[in-house]
Amino acid sequence: MNGLTVSRVFFKDYNKGSMRAWADVQFNGVLMVRGFKVFEGSNGLFIKEPSERKEVEGETKYFASIGFPKDWYGRDAANPIFEEIEREYAAYKGKASTSQSATPKSNGSNNIVSVGSDDNMPF
Repeated sequence: MNGLTVSRVFFKDYNKGSMRAWADVQFNGVLMVRGFKVFEGSNGLFIKEPSERKEVEGETKYFASIGFPKDWYGRDAANPIFEEIEREYAAYKGKASTSQSATPKSNGSNNIVSVGSDDNMPF
């Protein structure tokens, strides 16, 4: 990913329809992107990038707030980010059932941190 690494992931549970959580992702310890969405579909978890809701000609539409280019081989550059969010969400759900501490917790992979409670959330 050319030096862009996920350094922290924060989750806020949101169980409505197939959506399970909001995720804010910190990259390289300096850039926070807020509003990733974690969904549970028939084939497992999937992640959507942040989007904005707008009214267009009386109809509600959603527009991507950020974009990810395709790499040289035509793969979506966001795939590694989405996969990391999925791994962290799985770890978060595993820890959330045993501990509801408000302090961030490391799960041991790439200095990623999950939060076990809504307290002290960055959003």
